[in-house]
Amino acid sequence: MGVAGYLGLQGNKADPQVALIQQLEEIAQTVNAALPITLDADTQLTAVKVDKQALIYHYAFLTAVHDGTAPKQLIDQLRPALVEAACTTPLTADLIQQGAQLRHVYTDSVGEHKVSITIGQFDCQ
Repeated sequence: MGVAGYLGLQGNKADPQVALIQQLEEIAQTVNAALPITLDADTQLTAVKVDKQALIYHYAFLTAVHDGTAPKQLIDQLRPALVEAACTTPLTADLIQQGAQLRHVYTDSVGEHKVSITIGQFDCQ
């Protein structure tokens, strides 16, 4: 069963982008109902939003452990696991195949933007 079947959406044959955005909005609404979720000792998922064809995950670092870390170093640390998860999880892989992007936005322990990582079709080939 694809994402559309899982979510009870049969798609909009006239405009598949509209159907994709509907799927993303429904996923965001479902996930947001369970937030915040502490993922590990230092990371909390605080919100999931939709912007056009992007599902945007907002994370907060809970401690100052990453406050001094350079953005490129954080990307190098975080990106491989995020890409692997996005491309191998059936739900997110299906979304990406339909043209969605998954964006992971991290803020530091005082709420300042730290880094953004976007995953799309080219990452899952």
